[in-house]
Amino acid sequence: MVMCADEMCQLRSTARIKNIMQNETQQLVDRLFKTGGHFGFQKSRRHPSVVQYLFGNKEGTDIIDLEKTAQSIEAAKAALANVARNGGDVIFVGTKDESQTIVREAALEAGASYVVNRWVGGTLTNFAEARKRLARLADLITQGETGELDRKYTKKERGVINHEMKKLTYNFGGVRKLERLPKMIVVVDARHNTIPVEEALKLNIPILAIAGTDNDVSKIQFPIVMNDSLVGAVKAVLGELATTYKTARAEYVPPVAIARAPREAGERRSFRDRAPRGGDRGDRPRRPFTARKEGEHPRAPRAQGGRPQAARAPKAQA
Repeated sequence: MVMCADEMCQLRSTARIKNIMQNETQQLVDRLFKTGGHFGFQKSRRHPSVVQYLFGNKEGTDIIDLEKTAQSIEAAKAALANVARNGGDVIFVGTKDESQTIVREAALEAGASYVVNRWVGGTLTNFAEARKRLARLADLITQGETGELDRKYTKKERGVINHEMKKLTYNFGGVRKLERLPKMIVVVDARHNTIPVEEALKLNIPILAIAGTDNDVSKIQFPIVMNDSLVGAVKAVLGELATTYKTARAEYVPPVAIARAPREAGERRSFRDRAPRGGDRGDRPRRPFTARKEGEHPRAPRAQGGRPQAARAPKAQA
């Protein structure tokens, strides 16, 4: 069988791409190995759902298979890029002390929302009420920037408002630009952040989680099983995810609103194009409310499509 030059070029390019991907995967595995990402917890703390991601056990400590971890990272990056290309929002969640700083830095690099201090219950499942708190925080920030707080309130009132602003910033500062429910959440240690995971499961929001061997990953769509307590390992994976989201988000093209064509003479308008009740009526005179009683606009007979009119009793003679 003789192959043409184009087929040979395609095979070579495909092989070259595979080699590049394998080299990148191997580099990621080496980075995770150097940072200790392959160390799990004690066997007594192991959750049964992570057995398939383990390489073995050494002196009672679980050893994670980093080859499978790298495959999970590639699958998670593909899903995250798909969400970003479609314009979906993502929330990075990491409320553990050792992961707060790196989660915030990764979210800011990606241009995404984040929660690192405290997850307020109902942020997703009761998003309508959370939006009110976000609107309140945005209003206070605007008033503070324009100097309106100093003009409208006394010193004592400003102290109360500043305390409220600090509390709102602590709870909602990372998600204050969130205008709709996210299409995915990225969680560091799903066992520690159980509330956002449960809320996302109720709303069928995909979960991408960096989870240790003590996490239940059976309900997580994109689990990355590795050491979720070492700063270096978590920072390496979050850097990959943040770069992927930022690059894919730059490819998103917002939909363009289609302008309506002008209405031609004699064309009937749909109910969406009609003026709202009580709006501008143009040159048409407003019909008085008592027009029917006065006989100016009598009701059409039923034979002509009008509604039936009940017979009225004659008035009693005085």
